[in-house]
Amino acid sequence: MSQYKADKSTAIAQYNGLIKDMRESGLTLQSIGNHIGRTRERVRQILNEFYPDTQRPKTENQVACLLGSSNTALRKLRRKNILNPKHIGRCYIYDEKDIELAHQLLSKHCLICGKLFVSPRLRFCSLQCYRKRWEYRNLSPERKQQHRRLTERWRKEHLEQWKVSNQRARAKYRLKQIG
Repeated sequence: MSQYKADKSTAIAQYNGLIKDMRESGLTLQSIGNHIGRTRERVRQILNEFYPDTQRPKTENQVACLLGSSNTALRKLRRKNILNPKHIGRCYIYDEKDIELAHQLLSKHCLICGKLFVSPRLRFCSLQCYRKRWEYRNLSPERKQQHRRLTERWRKEHLEQWKVSNQRARAKYRLKQIG
C-alpha cells in the first residue's frame, strides 16, 4: 500500500506533464505507456487522477455513437473539409470543437413535434411524426381540395382498380366493426 502512495506522489514529479502533453497530442494510452515504461491502465489512472480535465480524443465510431448519427455522415463532412480531425494510424481522432461542429451540422428539429434529433437525411424524428405530417386531417384546405380532384381523376381513369380497392376497404371496415 505504501509503495502505491509513493508511486502516486512521484508520478506527477517524474513525468512533469509529459503524459498530459502526449495524450492531448492524440497518442493512445498504449503508446504513452510504452514510451514511459508503464502499462496503459496505469497511464489511464494517472490521467484520471492528476489531469481530470484532459480531453480524451474520440474516434469516428465513438463520435457517431455519441451523436446518434452514422459514420457515413461524419465521413462526408470530413471529405468536404468541414471537419478536420487528426489522422493517426488508421483512424481519425476528433477533438471537442469538431464534435460540437458535427452536432450543430447534423442535428435538426422535427417538423411535427420540434424535438431535436440527428440525421443527415430525415426531416422527422420518428415514423409516427412522419405519418402525422401526411395525414389527411392535417392538410390545408387547398391541399385537401387538390387531393380530392386528383383522387376523382384517378378513380375515373382506373375504374376497375378502384372497385377492387373499395371492396377491400369495405371488408376491412366491417372486420373492424365486428372485432
